[in-house]
Amino acid sequence: ADLQSADMTTGTGQSRKKSLEEITMSRKRKCEKSLNMLRKISKYLKGRVYFKKGFYLSKREFFKEAFKNHAISKSIFIDLQDSLQVAQRFLSMAIIQKNLGNHLGSVESAVDGLKYSRNDQVVPRYRLYNVLGTSYLELKKYNKSLQARDSSISLLRHKPDKSRRDTLDLIIFCNNKALLLREKGDLDKSLKLLDSVLETQVLKDPRNLKERARVLDNKGNVMAKLHLNGAEALMIKGYNLRDSLNDRSGLNASLIHLSKFYLLNNKPNKALGWIQKAYKNARDLEIQAAEKEILSIILQMKEEFPELFSNDNTRYFEAYQSVDNNLFMMMSEIDELHAEDKYNIERKE
Repeated sequence: ADLQSADMTTGTGQSRKKSLEEITMSRKRKCEKSLNMLRKISKYLKGRVYFKKGFYLSKREFFKEAFKNHAISKSIFIDLQDSLQVAQRFLSMAIIQKNLGNHLGSVESAVDGLKYSRNDQVVPRYRLYNVLGTSYLELKKYNKSLQARDSSISLLRHKPDKSRRDTLDLIIFCNNKALLLREKGDLDKSLKLLDSVLETQVLKDPRNLKERARVLDNKGNVMAKLHLNGAEALMIKGYNLRDSLNDRSGLNASLIHLSKFYLLNNKPNKALGWIQKAYKNARDLEIQAAEKEILSIILQMKEEFPELFSNDNTRYFEAYQSVDNNLFMMMSEIDELHAEDKYNIERKE
């Protein structure tokens, strides 16, 4: 009986010990799981911090530093396997490259963003296609640009629960498609699309005057190319609306369109007045890509109408060289960052 009692005591002790070990292991696993979750949250927040830094730096046109922060953020989210955040970082990088005129780099980043995003992640995908549409247009790859434009419009049009911002984006994307049709030479189609956009309830909303001014200006520009009456009045209407809204970046487009209109109609004095306004506006905004575009128009006018520039021999040329060099340096630095970033991603894979 004593032996049997001892065996039972030993068995109970072993069972209790085993139970304690299981509890300890269970607690350890839970603790490790919690720690891993905390690490992931910490890493996620770190990725968001880099994104926000990149966003604010980009707003201030510190493009190299902005691009670098977006690339770091993207790498963090690749490690976290967060495809939505990765796609959004590629979008930010592609926009910076586009704004600097590096359209090949922009296309590459946008395509990479589409590869990482899932088909159900509509928001980054339609915006990535929109950037692709712009960069392909600048590269004169019109068919690819049209495909990208149609993809961005289709994705947004079929997006469930569209917000006011989504509805406005859809109008902007249709406007962008009209610009592509204009560049392709399909002026009648472009005009028809812009007319249909202007008739939408969205652009009749007084909250959306900025976008209405954009479409009015572009419609006037297409009408000018078709030599239709009313083109000048419509562009001036768009300009006045942008001016009243203090839409400084939009004013550049209006000023350039009006300048080109007067050149087309053999009024170089008027054209010069508008393009000089555009140059001052771009300089005030410190948008170097816009400065370069405007200066190239001024230099072209200087060749055709030298009598208008009798007191100005080298100022515009020197300004163009300076801006062009600055943009080239920024693009080169960002290209280096981009190449290094791609190498690091491929090495991880």
